Amino acid sequence: MATLLIYEHSLVKADDLSRVNAAFFTMNGYVSVLFLIFWAADIFLLKPGA
Repeated sequence: MATLLIYEHSLVKADDLSRVNAAFFTMNGYVSVLFLIFWAADIFLLKPGA
C-alpha cells in the first residue's frame, strides 16, 4: 500500500495538475480495496486464541 501511495503522490506535480483525478480517485480506490483485503484476511484468518 505504501508503494501505491508513493506512486499516487508522484503523479501530480506542482505545475501540472492534469492527473489529479487519476491520482485522487483511481489510486485511492486501489488503496482502499487493498486495505479491505488485508483487513478481511486479518480478521478471518487470524482468529483469537489461535
